[in-house]
Amino acid sequence: MVVGIPTLRLDGMFAAVTTLAFSLAASGYLLVREEFSWIPQSQLGTPSLFGLSITSQSAVFELCLGVLILVLAALHGLRHSRTGRVLRALPANQRAAAGYGVRVVGAKLTAFAISGFIAGLAGCLLVVVNQQYEETSFLVRSA
Repeated sequence: MVVGIPTLRLDGMFAAVTTLAFSLAASGYLLVREEFSWIPQSQLGTPSLFGLSITSQSAVFELCLGVLILVLAALHGLRHSRTGRVLRALPANQRAAAGYGVRVVGAKLTAFAISGFIAGLAGCLLVVVNQQYEETSFLVRSA
């Protein structure tokens, strides 16, 4: 949502560049261990879900596959809802969507929130797969 509000007036490539700039700033400051104490310093303990410990690679794979299936099912349900129809209609013609009573700003922020939630979920699964936070996964490398 923090990135979505400034990009509301931007279209296409400008919105992509704005989110890329935010990701560079986040990887250079927000995700650096020396800056924040809440970032885990060492390897994480064995994760558990609903009382079941996830110890083997196959269990981690099954967890990631289960999350993927849940996300795809949720997106399928979203696609066939009113919100999904609104989100599909916005890129085609925002004025026509607004004419049907759609709040364009709210719909765009909803799209940002949904995509941000899925990206955050993927980041959490990456930490579970690696069993530690690896800063190098998020840092920008110069060529």
